[in-house]
Amino acid sequence: MILFIESAWRLETAEAVVCGSTDSNCPDCDMQLGLAQLKGLTVKRVQILTPALDLTVIFEKDYILRVFCDQTNIYSRVDNYSFFNKERVYIVGPRGTVEVEKRTLPIGYQ
Repeated sequence: MILFIESAWRLETAEAVVCGSTDSNCPDCDMQLGLAQLKGLTVKRVQILTPALDLTVIFEKDYILRVFCDQTNIYSRVDNYSFFNKERVYIVGPRGTVEVEKRTLPIGYQ
């Protein structure tokens, strides 16, 4: 499964903000170092809040990923986030819109 985020997000714990969407993505910078802390962790719970469909993903070790659906312009059609599984792509667009597309996998992809 893949989560592709195009809107604002923040990774935090109960004690601190670890990193966010505006941090530098260069090697050994806050974003990459922060997101590396999620490697191998299990998702404990997922929350989707209406009406915009903001996403909260709670991991073991109490890491929390918050996705803020800040895309509202339905004409420019910039998405907030997409969730990919083997069969489908669920796309959360502006103003809480959702599209579901059938996913075609390349040969040999599992």
